[in-house]
Amino acid sequence: MTKHQSGENNSATVDCPACRGNATSPKISKIRIPLRRCQDCGLIFIYPPPTLEELLQLYQEDYYDSWGGEELENVVNLQKKSNFQKHLGRIKEQIPSGSILDVGCAKGHFVDLALSNGFDAYGVEISSYSGSIASQKVGAERIHSGTLEDAPFKGKKFNAVTMFDLLEHVPDLHGTLSTVFSRLHPGGLLYIVTPNTRSLSHRIMGKDWWHYKREHLYYFDELSLGRLLEKHGFTTINTGSSPKHLSLEYLFQQLTTYPAPFITPVSKVFKQYLPSQVRIKTLTLPSGEMFVLSRRQQN
Repeated sequence: MTKHQSGENNSATVDCPACRGNATSPKISKIRIPLRRCQDCGLIFIYPPPTLEELLQLYQEDYYDSWGGEELENVVNLQKKSNFQKHLGRIKEQIPSGSILDVGCAKGHFVDLALSNGFDAYGVEISSYSGSIASQKVGAERIHSGTLEDAPFKGKKFNAVTMFDLLEHVPDLHGTLSTVFSRLHPGGLLYIVTPNTRSLSHRIMGKDWWHYKREHLYYFDELSLGRLLEKHGFTTINTGSSPKHLSLEYLFQQLTTYPAPFITPVSKVFKQYLPSQVRIKTLTLPSGEMFVLSRRQQN
């Protein structure tokens, strides 16, 4: 089968960015988001992808409008801490202390939590806006505003690397995971949270799934992500669904920023009849995401 590297012909086959060289076919139609599915590993991905310039333009201050702004800042901070606690708990079961690098650290919530739990924690953030907030929170010496590839930290190797809602954003999957491998001590942990195409929400919503966004370049399931990690020298040791602690107010804001047919209009009506004290109450809700905890092989 002949492969083409043009996204203009929807019937053409292209190379899968995860398993390389395997034919892919058109997946499902999503307005402004051209999606493909790999026939071999099952990865769903955007093709053609946005340029790096387009991606960087997305990660400005207004990217965090979906978090609800200053009026929800305290609520969001509590949500983030609660969500990160359970992930850090899984890491602590494997390594009770040591160094952690959070790639895509946003405003530094996880780095701050890890520090308070006795870890030597650092962060990398490509957005200069959120990177500056993280620097103010935990210290500029602990945050690198840039990419993992150019992060300094004096050649430091880490006991764990975390990627929360990050891997689906990186333009170069193989380059990123190779760099992570080189930054970890042998036996070090890689902890990933990412949308899961085998989740119930994806099966129900299909092309209208809330995780389908222009900045999300890839959509994994346990199989496709596990195969990719194994290719880069990682062994999966635990995986599962990743529900989130969210307030209804935060959820309403997300549905406004990323509209979903039927759900968004219903949520707007529902919101009108809820008192504010109910809207800010935190609930545990399915997120359509999974966590994957893996270990770097010794060589």
